[in-house]
Amino acid sequence: MVTKSSPSLSLSKNFTLAEFTASTIANQHKLDNSPSPEAIQNLRWLAVHILQPLRDHFQKPIKITSGYRSEQVNLKAGGVADSDHRALDHIAAADIVIEDVSLEDIARAIYKLGLPVEQVIVEYDQKIVHISAQRARQQFLSRTSVAGKISYKAFDPSQAGSRPKGSRIA
Repeated sequence: MVTKSSPSLSLSKNFTLAEFTASTIANQHKLDNSPSPEAIQNLRWLAVHILQPLRDHFQKPIKITSGYRSEQVNLKAGGVADSDHRALDHIAAADIVIEDVSLEDIARAIYKLGLPVEQVIVEYDQKIVHISAQRARQQFLSRTSVAGKISYKAFDPSQAGSRPKGSRIA
């Protein structure tokens, strides 16, 4: 796989970026399969909130057969332009298998655990389970009004007591 991103980047306790970006197609065609920072955040959300709880439930490694796909890799794979594998717009997807666990049991566990999935497809012909999930936008903003002009700025809730200059509590 040709990638500019750090493949050893940890996305959760048991998942790395390399597992999501590994691609036979990228290797064969010498294509860059590097995700954007936003895509990495989407993949991290999928790893933390879906795949890690699933791995912990089964106490077995999960093999990602297809994770992130750059635009070029997705095109070569025959994916639709807005494939969830592109990890755009707060969505990410992974196709997975778990050794000695049936596809049906994977899907049932996702349901019973109440994992926040967007879509689960049991693909019998490919012998994988496709999982896509959409993370919440989680945007924190502050709003100020000076001389009738309203402006919005990023607000960091981890910074206790921080308010934009000139703001006050009413």
